[in-house]
Amino acid sequence: MTRPPRPPRTPPPIAKRAPIIFAAALATAFRVFVAAPSVVTFFSPDEYWQSLEVAHHAVFGYGALTWEWTHRIRGFMHPLLFAAVYKALSVMGLDNSALFILAPKILQAMFAAAADVSVYLLAKRLYGPGPARWALFASLVSFFNFFCATRTFSNSIETSLTSLALLFWPWPGTSSEGVARRELLSLSIAAFACILRPTNVVIWLVMGTDRLARLNWMGRTSLISRAIAVSILAVAISVAVDSAYYGEWTLAPLNFFYFNVARDIATFYGSNPWHWYLSQGVPLVFFTHTPFVVWAAFAPNPPDSTRIATRLVVATVAVYSALPHKEFRFVMPLLPVVCVEAGRALHAWRVDAAERRRPRFFWTAIGFTVLLNALAGLYLGLVHQRGVTDVMHWLRNERSLGGVLFLMPCHSTPLYSYLHRNVPTRYITCHPPLSHSLATPYLDESDIFYKDPRKFFESYFSNQLGNRTLPWPDPPNSTLYVDGQEYAIEKYFWPSHVVLFEALLNDVAPLFEGSGYAQCLSLFNSHFHDDWRRKGNVVVFCDEQPR
Repeated sequence: MTRPPRPPRTPPPIAKRAPIIFAAALATAFRVFVAAPSVVTFFSPDEYWQSLEVAHHAVFGYGALTWEWTHRIRGFMHPLLFAAVYKALSVMGLDNSALFILAPKILQAMFAAAADVSVYLLAKRLYGPGPARWALFASLVSFFNFFCATRTFSNSIETSLTSLALLFWPWPGTSSEGVARRELLSLSIAAFACILRPTNVVIWLVMGTDRLARLNWMGRTSLISRAIAVSILAVAISVAVDSAYYGEWTLAPLNFFYFNVARDIATFYGSNPWHWYLSQGVPLVFFTHTPFVVWAAFAPNPPDSTRIATRLVVATVAVYSALPHKEFRFVMPLLPVVCVEAGRALHAWRVDAAERRRPRFFWTAIGFTVLLNALAGLYLGLVHQRGVTDVMHWLRNERSLGGVLFLMPCHSTPLYSYLHRNVPTRYITCHPPLSHSLATPYLDESDIFYKDPRKFFESYFSNQLGNRTLPWPDPPNSTLYVDGQEYAIEKYFWPSHVVLFEALLNDVAPLFEGSGYAQCLSLFNSHFHDDWRRKGNVVVFCDEQPR
């Protein structure tokens, strides 16, 4: 008697999930234990001043807020994440430990790891396990991901939410099982990404238009109704959070649009030519992944998902290029789909190299890719512009600290999110022209200061510097109006510590002669800088005389 054939053996659930578990463990370990502690440099003020400083002010009741928060154009949902971290540290009595600075990075690192895993799972859904492994490699090896993903930018969490939303999005060629549930989940995540960064709506207009074109009339009605429902819910939650924070009814995204788009205030902080993303932004952010993405887009007979990904990148870059204010981190939310397509290209190249028996060339290219990204990531994360964060660590532990004056371009350092000491601080401001109506050109405080530092000192600073009376009359009032401008400057006093860049040293050092102040610290900041005001070391003068 013959035995019936055994049914095919199905692997246990843990075996099926082993690759996902490994990808999650690898991504989490890399982001939390490597990237988060290794990125210690300064990149852009928004990393601190639009998130951590706001959270610190909300939790501890002291700190500094920029004009965006006094005019209610920023939403509190992003700082709320870090406010929860600060509150937890405070309750546990850990807010004076090293964890105070590291904990927000660890939280952001967890979001970054979720983005890495989403890239892996999306590539697996679209192209299979081989391309998925290479997509994860592309996400982890990307120097810009390493440099930015664990920073507390709203763009960083926007990128994580975008990758999660793209994972659940019903791409063509994927399983239709549970499509309604996945579509609703994707739309919900996307809605909150748009609340955090209103420009993220461009990505979902592209994805939604493609989806609508592939649906029948009933499907279109269902998609539009779901999108409207989750948008209303997200806006309602945003309004509730912002209104509770500001103490009055607030619709921050509308205020954001009014100031930055309708009134074009964003241009005050810099404008770039229309081709900037093509000539600088995209090549730097995509970096070594650029040729792989180009190959994926132009290879013969690309799958529908690649066509959609290509349209997404092209359309988003085109829209962003029409906006005058451009930054590298603004195109960061495109990195997840770029890594997915790079994974497909790398897998195809690997297969082709094996078939042609030319693996050495392939692995040499991979080695160069890893090396270039590692060098760029480590230099930018550990070396370039680290003095402005190192000085805050030093000030935090300085026992004689009675106050700090930053003679630097505005927001050149973190502030209370690193200092975490309730001492007075002052810095040169750079408020935009919110109500300028005079015929004279608008100059902010930083413009006036760097135009003639000596004249600025004589006009707006106390003439009493330690033991020395400076050779100019003391300003008569505490509020001093600026010629040709509609704003006033509060009179400056000299605190116990003065921080500046070496570029300003020749203008400032003579003032301290015979005053009891001395240069007490000089920290390396950068080998080069495109802003002459930020060149050289970070220098600190300290009042060394007992008062």
